[in-house]
This record gives sequence, structure tokens and C-alpha cells, in this order.
Amino acid sequence: QLAEILDVTVPPAAVGEMMDEVDKLAAQYHTKIPMVAHAGDGNFHPHLMLELKERGLSTEVKRKIYARAIELGGVISGEHGIGKTRLGELDMCIDPKSMDLMRGIKRLFDPNGILSPDSAIR
Repeated sequence: QLAEILDVTVPPAAVGEMMDEVDKLAAQYHTKIPMVAHAGDGNFHPHLMLELKERGLSTEVKRKIYARAIELGGVISGEHGIGKTRLGELDMCIDPKSMDLMRGIKRLFDPNGILSPDSAIR
């Protein structure tokens, strides 16, 4: 059973390296992490299994996958956006200064905070 499907994108030349990393993590954590990929554009979807969540390890494994993607010049979400499921990892890819800038822009256009009030940019 699935706990979460990730949406990692790396440069196409780094797909093999990223997939190797996911396989190493699966072995390290004694689990399976199946993947579906759009290998030509560097986008792939590691599937974190429910047993990782039950063992309290899904966030740790997810952050390791994201960290490696970023090291390889990629991003934590290539086609599905940050959404609410990736808010906890936003700090891995956007620095505090950039977040402050985005918050300032949002306040300029949304002084009453009524547009997407539960989003990352408040």
C-alpha cells in the first residue's frame, strides 16, 4: 500500500544516478520504492510505501530523496507543484530571503489574505 507518491525532477543526464540513489535508500531502509518515470524529461515518481510511514520513516526517506535531487540540480516537484503535501520540505529548496520576498509580493496583491489563505505564502 502507498503512503505517498513523490514528484522529483532532475536533469535528464542525472536520472540514472537519482534512480540508483532511490534503490540504495530502499535497500538501506529494507523496503521497496517502486518508481514511475518520464525519463526523457527527468521527472519520476518514487512511491513511498505505507510500511515506511508505519515505521515512522517516510519523512526521513522523502527528505533524503529530495536532498539528492537538489544536489543533482533538480527540484522536489516537477509537474504537480508544492501543494500542501510538500510544504514541510519547502525549506529545502527556497531560502528564507526568497520566501520573505514572495510573502511581500503576496501582501501587496492580497492585503486581506483572502487569496489561497492556507497556502505556503501567507
